Amino acid sequence: MKEIRIYFECLEQAAHYIKPILEQTDAFKKKLFVIKLIKLTGNFALYSKLVAPVVYLKDPDILITIIENEIEYPLFQLEISTAVFTEDHELQRFDGIVASVENNCVYGKLSPVNKTSQSAHGGNTKFNYLTSYKAALETFGRYSFHFDWPCDENGNVIVNENYLSCPQEIKPLSIFLSRLISFVTVGKIDFLTWVQDFENKILSEKIFVSWSEKLNSFSLPDIKIQNTSRTEWKEPNKEFHLKINRFGHAMDPERGMLAYYGTICNNTVAKMLFDKNNTAWYKDTTNEKVITNYLKRNGLETASDFLHCFLLGSGTIKNEKFVKLTKNFISSKSKSISIDLSSFLSQNFFTLNKALRTVFKFSKQLHITDTAGEIRIKFVWNKFNFANDFTKFPAITPIQNRTVFDEDDITYISVHNVLRQNGYKLIAVSYPGAQGDRVVLAEAGTGRRQQRRYIDIISYLPKSHSVLQENKGKYAPKSIQSEITELAKYKADKAYKQSIEKFVSRFEEKAPYVFKIGVGFWANSSFTIQSIQELEIDKLDYFIFIKSDQKNWKVFCTGKTKLFTETEGIVELPKVFEVKDKDDTQLGLFEFIE
Repeated sequence: MKEIRIYFECLEQAAHYIKPILEQTDAFKKKLFVIKLIKLTGNFALYSKLVAPVVYLKDPDILITIIENEIEYPLFQLEISTAVFTEDHELQRFDGIVASVENNCVYGKLSPVNKTSQSAHGGNTKFNYLTSYKAALETFGRYSFHFDWPCDENGNVIVNENYLSCPQEIKPLSIFLSRLISFVTVGKIDFLTWVQDFENKILSEKIFVSWSEKLNSFSLPDIKIQNTSRTEWKEPNKEFHLKINRFGHAMDPERGMLAYYGTICNNTVAKMLFDKNNTAWYKDTTNEKVITNYLKRNGLETASDFLHCFLLGSGTIKNEKFVKLTKNFISSKSKSISIDLSSFLSQNFFTLNKALRTVFKFSKQLHITDTAGEIRIKFVWNKFNFANDFTKFPAITPIQNRTVFDEDDITYISVHNVLRQNGYKLIAVSYPGAQGDRVVLAEAGTGRRQQRRYIDIISYLPKSHSVLQENKGKYAPKSIQSEITELAKYKADKAYKQSIEKFVSRFEEKAPYVFKIGVGFWANSSFTIQSIQELEIDKLDYFIFIKSDQKNWKVFCTGKTKLFTETEGIVELPKVFEVKDKDDTQLGLFEFIE
């Protein structure tokens, strides 16, 4: 019997949207295959030799694979998004398309084409969503697919009311997955040529003929005239320059945009601007405070100042071989320097984080400039080949039963085991890998300057009260206290109270304007009842914790008001596996700074 694996970021989407579609196929009903749900891990070196190349650039939302003759083959990567349609949102996912089509895997995206925002929003909304798919078709000769997620009259995606991270049935996607699974499970398949054969078959169906026609009749925009605040065509050198605005948030959206531009133009240069008076380029990095202190002491005078800040902001300060390479420059008093990374990249490409892998794969140089536009550091390198590194990986990704719970699990348990069992109605759920589009605008202002807050769970008990809940995986006092402090604002701060009231009136008029706040977490082995005293419990109305054995949950209310009739119960989750954490042989191939 064959094995189909569904790797996922969000359990709810995998278990209650993707898996049921596969279970409706004739092949499943005839018991030609079994299905396993597997939690994705960020460390690509833990995957099999054919799957690792698909995930090394970017973690997918859903990745479907098949095990045939003791080899695991990637089949389909699906990105799921509820975001307002903009050029940024579309292009920042292009690296996922490349990772799929380069590695014999079909790519698809589920997102709304026609969507509005409840606030002013930056980004080019006139961008044609066909652009990414056309670029992949022209460059690689492979089709990728888009599936439209319909919206209601208010501009919000239409969801399954039982599983708010999931859409209602999307017929084209259901048909596509059904055809895909039938194609690879019935009869013998040559997995070296299967993608082309499947494309020919699926594109012959009436429902997908229009997709092929759209792509073939569409022309890509001319990059030579795309001059914006971050893109510029340099005619003398025939180069395309893309400005990356920040190290934080994995360099998105420009990281994905670089994958697009670097794919359609092999003469692409990436650049970053370092400004000592602007924190945006290093904000939300692990070394944010370190960089701030360094700039206060030293400023950005010499090239070595720029280099040191690059090491801190990019995370390469932890990469011993990269630091060794740049050691001769770190004390330089020169105004500008050029560093050749050719030898380093050919031998150590995979020791870099995903963002830097994208930069060095899709551009030919990286320029670090000052506020006057002068190049202070020029990183250069020759083209390099890294494909053979995966041959030492196992044929099948090693998996095991779950050993840890993360935030996704805690949110799922809180929703489906605790709140629903206590009669609560769900208004919004934001999983770590599936934020949804029900956002609270928590402060005055408009668009991206306004704080956009995705509270993990917003629900209400009819004719009683509403609750706001944030969740964490392992019990971590500092992290949980930060969530308590933020949640407390919705009860104490006038602007925050108005924002949540406005949110509730938009999505559920029946929800009471009496708000309670709580947190959820896994009480792993480091947790004790005494350790809860480290938190400002008096600000909380309740907390939910899953016991360390992962088998039971319990609710503790801090006040006299009875918020829950059922205060403890059994954890009920779909059967899920996790990627085995350590394989000394495999991990020894690389050093990581993810």
